[in-house]
Parts: sequence; structure tokens; C-alpha cells
Amino acid sequence: MLWGNLNHNFNQNTMGFASNADVSWLSYTERNWNNPHVVGYMESHDEERLMVRNLNNGNANAEHNTKDFQTALDRIEAATAIFYSVPGPKMLWQFGELGYDKSINCENDITNGNCRLDRKPVAWTLNYDEDPDRLDLYEVTSKMIMLKTEYPSTFNTDDFSYSLNGLVKRINLNDNTGNFDVTVIANFDMVNKTVVPNFSSTGTWYSLLDNNTPLEVTNVASSITLAPGEYRVYGTQPVIDPEDLDSDGVVNTEDLCNDTPLGATVDANGCEVFVLPINNFRLQVASETCRSSNNGIIDITAQKT
Repeated sequence: MLWGNLNHNFNQNTMGFASNADVSWLSYTERNWNNPHVVGYMESHDEERLMVRNLNNGNANAEHNTKDFQTALDRIEAATAIFYSVPGPKMLWQFGELGYDKSINCENDITNGNCRLDRKPVAWTLNYDEDPDRLDLYEVTSKMIMLKTEYPSTFNTDDFSYSLNGLVKRINLNDNTGNFDVTVIANFDMVNKTVVPNFSSTGTWYSLLDNNTPLEVTNVASSITLAPGEYRVYGTQPVIDPEDLDSDGVVNTEDLCNDTPLGATVDANGCEVFVLPINNFRLQVASETCRSSNNGIIDITAQKT
């Protein structure tokens, strides 16, 4: 096993810069190796934290600012989805799953390495584990690790392809032994981008990190538009969390409606919220046949219920 340092390259993506954004070196096939013996990592004890550079040096335009705290975390979510999808072992450095943003260098000057061996605060003392935005990243990291460990024939397959050199990235994983193919796409650009996912088949695919929301694929060459920092992880089968059997984002113990369909919008109790279009009605007016006959009609009919 050899280390694969992708810190700088992944950080270029999370900050929104195209230079040195190629993360193909994360794959053992890019090195012409026969076996997945590269241990990839995005952070380590002697590499700067992704969030530190995002917040201090990130790219920005009128619509999208990677220095914004929530945006910076969201873009690390996208990096996490790509990172764990590439077959081969990975290293997660401490508190990276919570977007740790204390520099390895001096706090008042992140370019000064004289503080590198100083004590750094533990994430729990900073209440990172209570921050909903950081917990979103934690959940994505947890789910990607679960997928990688629970579905090895897919996430450790030797039948995969990728496009990881630009700011728009794609990974296609074909199951070696079953029928659970996965496609991952991400847009690290600063503007909307269209990507062709190259789905391995038509039919129903499921957004694995979005409560298994179904997507009907009728053409494998069809494209999807992603907003800046947006990413998707699609699978040919839904992945059911035993603590959330209907995949609505509400755990079983708090779910009052435990059989909602996949992809349904639910309330805090896990019950489906029905949203109808604003033009979901028909209005008919019939005037009186004669003045004062009181037989006029106003008829309002719902189109869908």
C-alpha cells in the first residue's frame, strides 16, 4: 500500500478553481497498477484543512461564493461523494467529516507554520457535533463509507470508468457480481453545468443520498444540469436504512406514516405532504337566465386530488 495525497487537487475543486483540479491520481488504474494499492486521502496531519482554504481562499462570483460557510461545507460534501466512490482504500483524517476549520498552522496567520505542533481544539469542544450544516457533511460521509463497506462488489469493482480531470466529474461503477450499478456526478464549477452521467442502463435509478428519490432514465445518453457544488449519487437499486424503512428522512421511531412512497415530500412526522400546482382548478361561471332569478352558478372544480 502506498499513500495517495490528493489534498491540493481536491481543495482546488472545493474552492472552485480549474487549475490542478484533476483527481484521477486517486485511482490505481491511472497509475497503471493492477491492484487497488493506493490509500487516498484529502486531508492529513501535515496537509491544510479543506475548509480552511475554502473559507480563506475560495473562489466567488455574484451567484456563488465558496467562502460562504454553508457553501464551503456543501462543496466538501460533493468532494466526499467523489472521493469514496473511486475504488480502493481511503483515509479519513480526524474531524474531516465535520468540516474541521482550524488551520494546521497559526490561527492568526495560516501561512505561518511555526504553530503546526501546537494543540488544536477538539471538535466536540467547539460544538461541531451540534451544528446542522456540519452534521449534513457527517451524514454524507457516513453514508458513503456505508456504501463502500456494505456493497464491495460495486464500490470495489474492477469494472469502472471515470472522468475526474475537470471541474465536472463523473464515476461509473458496474457491479461485479450483481445488479447494483452506481453513477456519481458532481459539479465543482462556479456556474451551472450539464453532464452526461453515462448510466449503464435505462429504467429506474435511485438518488442514494436523497432518500432514494427515483429517477426514470429513458435514454442513457441524456444529460443532467447541476448547480455549482451540486452532486448526485445514483444506484440501480434503493439502499434502505433499517432505521428509516420508507427512506423519507424520518427515523422509524418518530415516523407516524411508515409507508410513504420513495421520493415523497413529507412533514416532520414522516407523513406525505401533497403539493398541487397553483393552476390545479377549473372555474366556470354561468350568469342568471333573468335578473333576480337567482340561478347563476360559480363552479370551482379541482383537477387533481
